[in-house]
Formats: sequence, structure tokens, C-alpha cells
Amino acid sequence: MAVPMIYNSCMTDEALDTAIADWSEVSKKVEAQDAKKAEWDEEQAQIKEQKEGAGETYVYQEGEWEDLKPEAYTTTEQKFVICIDTLGQDRELTDEQKRFVLESAQNFKDTWTKFEQDKLTIDRDQRMLINTTDKEWIADNIDRIKDEEEKFVDDKILEIEDQIVDDDHRTLCGNKFHLEYQALIFKEREEFQTRFSDLKNYKVVKYGKFIQALLYFLGYDKEKITEPGTQKFFWKTAKSLMDDAFLTKMEEYDFRGSKDSVFKPYQTLNFIEKNMAGIVAEDVDEFNMVAGRMFRWLQLALENRKNDIVRRKSLIHKQREERDNLIKSKDERDAKRIADLEENKTKFLEENKDEIDAFE
Repeated sequence: MAVPMIYNSCMTDEALDTAIADWSEVSKKVEAQDAKKAEWDEEQAQIKEQKEGAGETYVYQEGEWEDLKPEAYTTTEQKFVICIDTLGQDRELTDEQKRFVLESAQNFKDTWTKFEQDKLTIDRDQRMLINTTDKEWIADNIDRIKDEEEKFVDDKILEIEDQIVDDDHRTLCGNKFHLEYQALIFKEREEFQTRFSDLKNYKVVKYGKFIQALLYFLGYDKEKITEPGTQKFFWKTAKSLMDDAFLTKMEEYDFRGSKDSVFKPYQTLNFIEKNMAGIVAEDVDEFNMVAGRMFRWLQLALENRKNDIVRRKSLIHKQREERDNLIKSKDERDAKRIADLEENKTKFLEENKDEIDAFE
């Protein structure tokens, strides 16, 4: 027996974005209508006072108010099939068993639909609250965080000052310490620890492509990052990888120097950059402060990894040129010495021709 189970799922980025925008608009309308209701009640109180003062009967006048409710969530149709058999018994299912299967499938569909709607509502409310608190926190603290980051980097540079080769090397080392600081704050700052944990509690996450790219970049295998047999990002299992070890990988990552590891095709820089194509940092910031900082960390790490590769290739090319020039100079000196010897020999023979002939 095969029972089709078709339901409308709301667990998508689009549904969450639409729900947030709709609820934000409805909330504004509710707030404006509540203000009008307050004015209406105040006017009615004044009318009541005037009526009763004049000995007249007062009857409360009901206002006409709009029934403000959010729109139904945006959904996409999902299709599944439930298959039932008798496990080797040579018989058909009874009508009672068939009815039980149909009712169970319907109950499961209804329960799951409500579960998704409840979870999306929680994500919607949480996102709106976090966005508000994030913006307030950023406004109050972003300059201080930037100053602390610059001081951290300057102090680290001072520790290795005698190892700095040139300005390009100094910039690369500085950016290495910027990456280290940006990872450390997730481990050491309570406000970031809390927000990092909140992000992992989201049922629906936007810009999963960059989180997928970040996990690949840090060396994770795709088995727990994508849905089985696909390249589609799977947040439910991927977020389990974002633990203390994940943050330590970010903290200790060093883009400098050659890498001995064997990289799988999806862990290469080109693949990772393609995965991030079209994602804008400001949009990720708007979605979630922690996600925005992780996205910028990945951007900086990729940029400097490529810059380091270019720098090392340039140094190798320069060393090769210097070696070739030394070889060329030696060859030119040897050729000149041979030519000078031949010239001097010829000159000597000409100048002493008579004596040589007489000797012979």
C-alpha cells in the first residue's frame, strides 16, 4: 500500500524573510491602531464626563478597528510517499488497517505542518529581537572592538618586529593577527559566545552557502555539511560541527606558506569562492551579527591566502631571475676572459713573430 503525503513546507529562507517583513509591517500597523484606540478611549471618557455632568445618559461608542493579522507563511509543496506492506504475509491489508494508515499519515502531515509553522514563528521572533539588540550593541561597542583589535595586532607585530622582511610581509603578518583576534572573540567574549550559540539554534539559516564554504575552507569533509548524495547545504548537521574545535581552527589558521595537506576538489580556493559568489557582506550583517563577522573573516582569509601565494611565487621568480643573472654574468665573464686571452695571445704572436720564427 502506497500513501502519497503532500504538504506545504514553510522552512525556507524566502518564507522567513517574508514572515519577518510581514510581521514588521503588521506590528507597525498594530502600534498605530493602538495609539488611535487610546485616543478614542480618551475622547469617550471626556464625552462620558460631559454627558454625566449634564445629567444625560452616556452610551459607549464602539470604534471601528481593523483586524490586523499576519499573512499565512509562504510555502513550497513537498511530496513524499509512505509505503506499507505485510512483511511477507500472504494477505491484503484489512479496511481497518488501511483506514489507520490513512489517518496516521494525515495526522503526521498536520502535526509536521504545525511543527514547522511554530518553529518558523520562533525564528521570526528571535531574528527580529536579535536584529534589534545586535544593532544596539554594534552602535554602542563597534568602535571599542575595532580599537581593541588594532591594539592586539600592533602588540603582536611588535613581538616579531625583528622577523619582518618588508612592508608586504608586515601587512600579511598583520592580517594573520586580525584573523586570530576575530576568531578569539567568539571564544573569549560572552556577548559573542551567546550570539554564536543563538545562531546555531536557528531552524532556518540564510546564506548557508558561505557557512558551507567556511567549513570546507577549514578542512571539514562534506559528509556532514551537505545532504546525502548532493552538494546542497544541510544546516541541521553542519551546525553540529561549529563547536570549540571549529573556533580553534579559525583562531589558528595561518594563510602564510605552502600547505602540505591534500585538498579535495571542494576545498580548493576556486571552488570556495564560487560557493560564496553573489553574497554581500552587508546583507549577512543584516541577517546576523555573528554570521556577518564569520563571513568577513572568510573573505579576509581567502584574500590573504591568495596574496601570500602571489607573493611567494613572486619571490621564487625573483630568486630565479637573480640566479639566472648570476649565471649569465659568470658566463659573460668567462666568455670575456677567453676572448681576452685569445686577443692577447694573437697580439703576442704578432708582436713577437720574428723571434718566434727564429726560435723555431
